[in-house]
Amino acid sequence: MADRAPQDGNFPFREKAREHLATAEKLLCGQGQQLIYACLELRLAIEAIAYDTLQTYEKNLSREVADAYEHWQPSKILQLLSTHDPLVNISLRVQIREAGEDGAPVGGDPMFDGIDRRLTVPWVEKAHRSLGSFLHQRTISQLKKGKAIDEAKVRTEASRIVIMIREVLASEVYGIKLSSELSMSICGSISD
Repeated sequence: MADRAPQDGNFPFREKAREHLATAEKLLCGQGQQLIYACLELRLAIEAIAYDTLQTYEKNLSREVADAYEHWQPSKILQLLSTHDPLVNISLRVQIREAGEDGAPVGGDPMFDGIDRRLTVPWVEKAHRSLGSFLHQRTISQLKKGKAIDEAKVRTEASRIVIMIREVLASEVYGIKLSSELSMSICGSISD
């Protein structure tokens, strides 16, 4: 990602998240330090997704609030945004259907049907913390006891996180913000 802001003011965080995910998946095929670097790449992917979400909402937040939270952990970004939009933390199914004269949806298949899969605050807190636990220097005690990195544990945890990040990045739609100006009916949400 360039050091300068793009002309449209939007950084390509989703693309960055995809790059981090792809790198992590390659590194997870390795061993030792490669697994540690995979954890770092996954943390960066989570952060990029959170920053992408913040960027989506940024125009609706006061400049002071947006500035104050630019450098926070991803879970804190999502927590802040959830105070402005309780749906920021919930995956949503989006269907577009033809409306009848009475405004009710016409039967049949929707014109569009997609899921905006989102990371939740509790998931981000847990994933970010668990990945971070693998990124520290081995303690003197661990080294004296000959306690090596548990590669199976690292690979299992990282693989679990890869699945969710992959699902979020594969969403048919993303960055949905509901506005009071839009006429719609909300039928429910997708639970994670």
